[in-house]
Amino acid sequence: MKAMDKRHAAASESPEQGLTPAMQGWAAVFAVLTRLGAAFVIVFAVLPVAIFPEMLPERATYMGERYDWYAWPLRLGAAAIVLVPSSIMAWGLRGLGRFFGQCAGDHPFAVSGLTGLRNFALAIWLNAVLGPLAGAGLSAYLSGLSPEVSGQLALSVGSGDLGALLLGASFFFAAQLLHEGGRAHDELRTIL
Repeated sequence: MKAMDKRHAAASESPEQGLTPAMQGWAAVFAVLTRLGAAFVIVFAVLPVAIFPEMLPERATYMGERYDWYAWPLRLGAAAIVLVPSSIMAWGLRGLGRFFGQCAGDHPFAVSGLTGLRNFALAIWLNAVLGPLAGAGLSAYLSGLSPEVSGQLALSVGSGDLGALLLGASFFFAAQLLHEGGRAHDELRTIL
C-alpha cells in the first residue's frame, strides 16, 4: 500500500507531461494535410460534374450518351447539388485540421481543437445522410434535363453509407465526451 502511495505522490508532484516532439510534428503534418484535403474535397466533387461529365458514375443511365445539351448553366446547377455534401465534409476537415493544429502546439485537450474534432465527426454523419440524397437529386436533375432520358430518380444507399452513419455517430459521441472533459479541465485550471 505504501508503494502505491509513493507512486501516486510522485505522479502528482511531477509536471504535466505533454505530447512528444515527434507526435507534435506528425500533428502539424496532419494539420496541413487535412486543411489541404478540405479544398480538394470541393474541387474533386465539382470537377466531374461541371467540367468532365464523362467521369460521372452511371452517367449513361441519367444523362444519355450525348452531352451537347449539357450547357454551362446546367453544369453549374449540377455542381451546386454536389457542393452541399462536399462543403460539409470540407467544413469537417477544417475542424479536424484545427484539432491537429492544437495537438501540434501541445494542447490536445484545448476546447477549440476538440470542437473541431466534434465538427469532423458531425460532418461524417451528415455526409453519410446527405451523400445519397445529393446523388438522388443529381440523378433527378440531370435526367429531367436530358433529351435522351426521361426523368429518373436513383437513390442508392449501401452498407458503406450505413457504416458511415454508425461511425459518425460513435465518433461524435466520443468527441463530445472529450469536449466535455476538456471544458471541465479548463474550468479546473482557471479555478486553481
